[in-house]
Amino acid sequence: MSAPPPQRSSRPRALPGAEWAPYHALAEVLDTLPSGFPPTRDGVELRLLRRIFTAEEARLAGRLRTTFETADAVAARTGEPAPALEARLEAMWGKGQIEAEGPRGARRFRLIPFIIGIYEYQLDRMDRELAALFERYAPVWGGMFMQHEPPLFLVVPAQSAPGDHHHHALPFHRAAAILEAGQSFAVKNCVCRTERRLVGKGCDHPLETCLAIGHRADAFAESPFSGRAITRAQAQAILAAAEEAGLVHNVHNVERGHTFICNCCACSCGMVKAARRYGAAQRALNAHYLAEVEAEACVGCGLCADERCPMGAITVKQERAAVITARCIGCGLCATACPEQAIRLTLRPQDERRAPPADERAWMDERAKNRAVSYDAYR
Repeated sequence: MSAPPPQRSSRPRALPGAEWAPYHALAEVLDTLPSGFPPTRDGVELRLLRRIFTAEEARLAGRLRTTFETADAVAARTGEPAPALEARLEAMWGKGQIEAEGPRGARRFRLIPFIIGIYEYQLDRMDRELAALFERYAPVWGGMFMQHEPPLFLVVPAQSAPGDHHHHALPFHRAAAILEAGQSFAVKNCVCRTERRLVGKGCDHPLETCLAIGHRADAFAESPFSGRAITRAQAQAILAAAEEAGLVHNVHNVERGHTFICNCCACSCGMVKAARRYGAAQRALNAHYLAEVEAEACVGCGLCADERCPMGAITVKQERAAVITARCIGCGLCATACPEQAIRLTLRPQDERRAPPADERAWMDERAKNRAVSYDAYR
């Protein structure tokens, strides 16, 4: 039995015609998912999908669910021809169009959102044309995303930053605890910095900084997207190097089940860049900490403001640094570089802290409620 049609967007999508029909249909499904996939006036989102999917792949992707199913289960539910279905789904997984788990022969597949999901999985297929399409679409998607709670990312304070985050932090605020919960690890290039470099807008920050965390010893054994396998100790070293390079640790905005740690910059990385550009720190990122300057110890050198703060959240006046709390994301990068140790991290007031959803599904449910969409047909 086929899934019922998704809720329709409030505005018609561009690019009419039979050749675009499969992409219109998939776009509607993706926009029904909690992360959203908003339409544009020029149809760039449809061009993105056509660049990533064939028409047949788009049709099949739109019939999957967000929970893992075997190929036989998909065939029984949708009426898709069973004998060749697993091979088709395997091929789509290899192209980063869907997600899979489990060993060959017992593999299970699922539909994934555009972000986090399809976009990130296009890293190995990224070229200048695809990067240019993403660049055009990013402001539309980001503008939609920041209109609703909960944020996508949770900021994890720099491990070497002084302050009370060492003593009072919950596990999801400690990078070491997140790594400790994993059993396998990999690192790959940052898709955001890769994309920006391809369109001539790249920065000089390190590229191989995106950490994947598996909760089984063989989690990345067959994954086409895992990158380079590393040890827990090597993952820890990458985090330390990222702090040295001035990158912000971000994880999925949930309490448990973390599968990645992004190390982001405001030059290239979507949500941090948007948070700085629009002065929307708390709408773009869930930040539980603030930087605090000890005035008597500060000598006004300006290192924190000029070189370390990714948010433009520090000013220096009369030889003293001051934090603009509305812009601060509590990443701690200013504190790690202060030569006078005059900056520390402190918890935000209780009424400014938002507890993250319990896990991925709780995040999706809360997001769907706030966007007033129902994705029940794709559970």
